[in-house]
Amino acid sequence: MNAPLGIAWLFAMPDAELWEGEMLGVRLAETDLLLVKLGEARVHAYEDRCPHAGARLSEGMLSGTTLRCRAHHWDFDVRTGEGINPRNCKLTRIPVRVEGGAVLVQLRSPGDKPVAAGDIPCR
Repeated sequence: MNAPLGIAWLFAMPDAELWEGEMLGVRLAETDLLLVKLGEARVHAYEDRCPHAGARLSEGMLSGTTLRCRAHHWDFDVRTGEGINPRNCKLTRIPVRVEGGAVLVQLRSPGDKPVAAGDIPCR
């Protein structure tokens, strides 16, 4: 399967280094990412910032499938990125796959502007 022009799958980390029920912040190609592993070989990836105030989600707390932002205690479902409290907010999902023992993420081209914290109406 070929990615559209300008989009690449990048090696984020070995899958074995991200344990089940663990989350980790990583930086790739000037992008801060949050990787979360739920279940065997099921990894989720999001931009590592709360859409409310931009705080690093990797500094928050993961309890089961709920991620709590450290800044204002907003809760998100890490399986979907959907807001739990408040419900009108959502995380920015990054395409991710596990292949050959590696966690791979798909990032935008450097010219593509990501959604900035605060651009998502969830205040």
